[in-house]
Amino acid sequence: MRRAICRSWKALLWGLLLCPVSLYAQSAAQLVDEGHDWLARGAYQEAEETYREALELDATYLPAYLGMIRLAMARENWHEASDWAGRALKIDSSSLAVHYFLGISERERAQYQTPFQFTHRRESRKHFEWVLARDSLYRDVLYQYALLYRQDGDYPRAITLAEAQVRLRPDLEEAAIGLFRIYQSYLNHTDLDTAGRWLAQHPTDYARFFEAERLRRLGQLREADAALRTLERPDFPWPSQAIALIRARVWAALDRPDSVQAIIDRAIRTINGPLAARFLFEDFKYIFNLQELETYRRLQTPEEYRAFFQAFWERRDPMPGRPVNVRLVEHYRRLLVAERDYAYDGPRLWHNNPDKFGELNLPPTYHLNHEFNDKGLIYIRHGPPDDRIVTVRGEANTFRSGSLWREREFGMGWVPNESWRYYRPRMDFHFVIDEGATGNNWRLTPVLANAQMIADREIWGPPYSRIMSTLRTKWEVEAGLRPFQPTTLELFELREEMAAESRAAYTQGLTSDQHRWPADLVPLPLEVLPVAFRGDSGHTEVNVYYALPAAPFREVTGRRSGYTPAEVGFAVHDAAWHPLVAQVQQRTIPILPDPTAAINDFMAVALAPGTYRLTLHGRSLEAERLQGSVQIELEVPDLSGPGLQMSDLLPAWRMEPASGASRFVRNGWHLWPNPLRRFSVRQPVYLYFEIYGLTPDTQGRTRYTTEYILRPTKPRKKFLGLFGSDDRPVLRLKSTHEDTRTDLDEHAELDVSRVDPGNYVLEVRITDERSGATVSRTLALTLTE
Repeated sequence: MRRAICRSWKALLWGLLLCPVSLYAQSAAQLVDEGHDWLARGAYQEAEETYREALELDATYLPAYLGMIRLAMARENWHEASDWAGRALKIDSSSLAVHYFLGISERERAQYQTPFQFTHRRESRKHFEWVLARDSLYRDVLYQYALLYRQDGDYPRAITLAEAQVRLRPDLEEAAIGLFRIYQSYLNHTDLDTAGRWLAQHPTDYARFFEAERLRRLGQLREADAALRTLERPDFPWPSQAIALIRARVWAALDRPDSVQAIIDRAIRTINGPLAARFLFEDFKYIFNLQELETYRRLQTPEEYRAFFQAFWERRDPMPGRPVNVRLVEHYRRLLVAERDYAYDGPRLWHNNPDKFGELNLPPTYHLNHEFNDKGLIYIRHGPPDDRIVTVRGEANTFRSGSLWREREFGMGWVPNESWRYYRPRMDFHFVIDEGATGNNWRLTPVLANAQMIADREIWGPPYSRIMSTLRTKWEVEAGLRPFQPTTLELFELREEMAAESRAAYTQGLTSDQHRWPADLVPLPLEVLPVAFRGDSGHTEVNVYYALPAAPFREVTGRRSGYTPAEVGFAVHDAAWHPLVAQVQQRTIPILPDPTAAINDFMAVALAPGTYRLTLHGRSLEAERLQGSVQIELEVPDLSGPGLQMSDLLPAWRMEPASGASRFVRNGWHLWPNPLRRFSVRQPVYLYFEIYGLTPDTQGRTRYTTEYILRPTKPRKKFLGLFGSDDRPVLRLKSTHEDTRTDLDEHAELDVSRVDPGNYVLEVRITDERSGATVSRTLALTLTE
């Protein structure tokens, strides 16, 4: 804005008063540097304005033209890139950069089916060869030239050029990854027997690697793994992570989740630089969210990459207490399905895109995918859909109108189509193979423009049902059955509603992912109650009490008596998802007829004060389909300091003085914990807690008051609903005690027989009568009949 003011005619008169002198002194070089900064940040409009200002200062300044070329390429406007490069060529016909960029832009224009396709391809080849004749090490020109041969379907030539690029410039990360992609594309589009003969004659380690990949694709899994392991040596030109990607697929196909986990763990643990991390990124990128992508692009050191990928999978693991990350294993299973059903590595161009007007504005995470169609990308993120609808009829749309707008909105002809619905969370995805597309190029579309397709999806409710209601009104009008006719605006608004719902669902779907349990899964409900006590050395002792219901084990195993094996585990992560603790217990669950019976136990861990994520899981070891998990945010208090403090409250079914050693004995009391926090009003509510830091008097005696306050969770309505609600306690007990200890344990037996069943909050308040300090803790309880 300030620069614009300075360049106005008023600024010519008053510039010295209104604008800093430094703006007048800003050179074209400085403006170009500023434009590069804007471009690097993705601020395309600002970059364009800045480059154009540089050209206004100096119309022959080549770096400004190069900036405009790079900007057009970033926007994938290849015609504009060629146009700017042509102008730059008139200024300096000897510029390697201009010829290099022209080679790329003309190559990309050659992908479009136009009468000039051959001309663009010829021009691309001419410019690449011009650069190579003068400097074969210029940037990644060999790799860019290889992509032209890949586009032509000459994969052997493309591979040879790309290998030469990597050999001559091993520092180019994109070329190394690009060579991997070209090989994969070769196998995608070549008969595997033919590919095998060429690979056998091609004397490079890369060819040996892809011979192993060819074996994997043929289903010769163990032979493929053996071939890959022979390449695990220090002089192999790619990092070992490249081998890990293929081996993980092998063992996923062999249904060996433990091996998949071990391979990926080792690959993450041995990252030694950006290229090693990039290979892992290529396998994991399909499920990145926006924050993760932004974070990944800022990483620099091997330690940062290792921590990032470890946390990446930890936060997705629904059962982190287990040695195998089920989400990681499921990711590789989904990759295998996507390879089989949704592979597409062809061009994604305007003419084969159903979203020709850019209505969807898909997030950056969408554009990371080069290997699968849009169905595959959604499948990898979210697994199989809960519902699918395909319209297999309607070549001639039954809805016809004299209105051009209505014809555009819902009068398009039939195209291959499929819609997927997910219920948790609710997301609808609509895929089509556009009229300009071929092969397996399924793409997301903003709207279904065929009335029959919308009619088939009417059972999904709005907006499809509303659109069909409007269309039917139109049909009835034409038949003379109704006097009202929908307007063009109404139909346009319905179309916009569908497009808006698509944008919201696609953005959500392409920036999230989910683990999906098998359809026959029997969820195992778990109750967890963390209780914090004072620990040693400044740490807090957290006992994680849990209740494991017995009834589901009886249901799933079909047993009527005896015992069945089960596993219970928990894991603790810090706020950055670094794993801190993982424990697993093997339990023997009795088969009990009582449907309310539960196994109550706990696991103990010492933690520094702070915020953590705690996950508890349970599963049957006899019937794998019975499993469940629960995750909570855990605030660990600091109980180590001076002054009055107290532990959390532990509810118990029963308490009595200990008569022997047991893990359930604490400070001389045997506790039967009740993590369910449900009590019958016909039984007492037992409570245990500890008090720390009482102040003694001169005789060494402490004096404190304990108050128990039970309030309903929701305030009760007053008589006849008049004058608001009543939030007075239904139970209030208060007592004062003296002791010789500054740290002590308290236990209570609360009589709730006169309390109505319902949900309550129990508050325990401690007042130090010597110091006047007060501390309290609360606990949610449910009282039943």
